[in-house]
Amino acid sequence: MGKMQRGQPESLYACVRLGAALAAMTIGGAGMYAMAVALGPVQAEFGSDRGGASLPYTLTMLGFGFGGILMGRIADRFGVAVPVIIGALGLGAGFIAAGNAQSLTQLALAHGFFIGLLGCSATFAPLVADTSLWFNKHRGIAVAICASGKAITSAARSGRRSCSTSSTRSAGARPTSASGSLALHRCWFFRFS
Repeated sequence: MGKMQRGQPESLYACVRLGAALAAMTIGGAGMYAMAVALGPVQAEFGSDRGGASLPYTLTMLGFGFGGILMGRIADRFGVAVPVIIGALGLGAGFIAAGNAQSLTQLALAHGFFIGLLGCSATFAPLVADTSLWFNKHRGIAVAICASGKAITSAARSGRRSCSTSSTRSAGARPTSASGSLALHRCWFFRFS
């Protein structure tokens, strides 16, 4: 690995892209674990049983699955920058919509559509595929480092759990501020792909 050369596999530029992909995947994973952190407050806020309060998480995972296919197609056609920008906007809009939800249905739809379909899905398949293109000899470790962003998010969620309050909107506002604003800052690097 030598000096910063765009377009060269195994270069310093490829490693910088890997670091940016790891950061993007870590930030993008916040949507996947937001409901796990806020399940109790959501249940109390909307007077729902555990199964009803789990509906937003279920829709997030369904959106993540279908969105992965959609975002992969978009990345193949337009490059990785487009899904990353869509993901940043989707996460920001999703957390804002979830924080302002007046019913469990609104919360579930915000999580399923904005956070799952448009947000989290854009920070997995397109980033892993893009990372694999920049490495030949060390492709396996590079993809593993990139994919570990979801694990880092999972580990960090335990810290967010201690910050939870009894109000769903205030508990949802913390991930909104952190994920929404940081997600928009990750887009600049991938615009050159």
